[in-house]
Amino acid sequence: MPIALLPLIYDLMVSVEAESHGSMFKKGVIFGFILLGLSHLWLFELTPWAPIAGIALLWGSYSIFLSIFYGIGFYLFSLIYTRHLRWLILPLVWVLIEWARSYGPLANTVSSLGYSQVLNQGLLQWASLIGVFGLSFFLVLFSCIIIECLISKHRIIWILFLIIVTVSCTSVSYYMFFFNPPTSVGSIEILSIQPNYSQKFKMDPKNFDQIQLDLIMQTRIHETRKTELIVWPEIITASLNMSNKTFRKNLDVLILNKTRHLIFGTPFYEKGAYYNTAVKFPISSTSQSVYKKTKLMPFGEYWPFRQIFRLLNLKNLVPGADYTPGIKRTMLTANAAKIGMAICLESIYPQHFIQAIEKGANLLVTIANNAWFYDSSASAKLLQMTTLRAVEQRRTVIQCANTGYSAIISANGTVLKKIPANTKGFIESSVSLYSQRTFFSRYSLFLPLLSIGLLSLFFVLGLNVKFKK
Repeated sequence: MPIALLPLIYDLMVSVEAESHGSMFKKGVIFGFILLGLSHLWLFELTPWAPIAGIALLWGSYSIFLSIFYGIGFYLFSLIYTRHLRWLILPLVWVLIEWARSYGPLANTVSSLGYSQVLNQGLLQWASLIGVFGLSFFLVLFSCIIIECLISKHRIIWILFLIIVTVSCTSVSYYMFFFNPPTSVGSIEILSIQPNYSQKFKMDPKNFDQIQLDLIMQTRIHETRKTELIVWPEIITASLNMSNKTFRKNLDVLILNKTRHLIFGTPFYEKGAYYNTAVKFPISSTSQSVYKKTKLMPFGEYWPFRQIFRLLNLKNLVPGADYTPGIKRTMLTANAAKIGMAICLESIYPQHFIQAIEKGANLLVTIANNAWFYDSSASAKLLQMTTLRAVEQRRTVIQCANTGYSAIISANGTVLKKIPANTKGFIESSVSLYSQRTFFSRYSLFLPLLSIGLLSLFFVLGLNVKFKK
């Protein structure tokens, strides 16, 4: 449990009666700005590609935008607040804060409290039932109960309640982890390559042929006869790689027969639009072999309010035209594997992989290029969030990143193999395939809707009490 959360929760639970709704809104905005501002400091690693003043404005504006969710949440807490139920109201409100900011064109799940539990294998297993936002609910709930144990007149009752909740949660986690593991429906032999190119090197057209050849040679060195699926990172070069006839001939030699497949990231041009895609080679047809990224990075792959940001001289972040988002989800297949694809930040959204699971995905693959962000925390955060996706869906996840971290994550959230950041390396392994759907993948809206229902009920009951007075 994040101990740093206790002072905030203590202040909210104790001071809410004496503060106005507006004051609580301001407190939420300030907390949200500090939390999200610190979490997005990695944006300043983009300064080689754009003016620092523009990056600072982008960072500040985005942090303020996300902090408003916490302002509204704290306002809502003060509006519904009742002393006897404050320990439950605050966790329910927190679920809605994190859930609401995971939707929309500027959506973000970074710094959801549940991500802090990736190393807590016990509590982590609950993600298959209630997702990352459910883990956040538990963390805030435990914190609220601890505060009640400290300030309530009925301390013994609260201490007993805390013990019961802790034992119950631990018992369920123990059962899910040790006695109810997912049943494998097969396996596939994979090879994942982490080439480790700097972004400056990758963007130089003079190096495109060298990068393509280097990836092919690294693959040939490490592949075996058993290899069924080869994975390369996002956008191996900033060119239309599939239009390069020499490159495609080399891929034909690399993929010796129909039992071996290659997935890699590349820009793709079709019908007057550019897409950030994952291509499965050999290509049978665009509709079956090209996955077009559906969730683009704002201010990176496309610009909301493009004309405004031209004035800020931010156009150098992504040269050329905006990418176009894919509309239809393409399911890539490799022998027994039905692959749910994600490109970079798509893997931070629970709903993205839920849609893949609904289409029958038994393996999840994420490709990324974190070279933009150098040695910042971005790579570690991406792996952390991808780990939650593995548990939420009970699927093995293969993450392949240019500069790291490339990893294989088991269906229970264990990082089985990992290549260190900023190093060249490979992962060769047999990974398990799973088909059973989790409660969360079927009913991902259960907890948010329950929160809305209970908070609405508490609000109505609270109004009724005030009316009687």
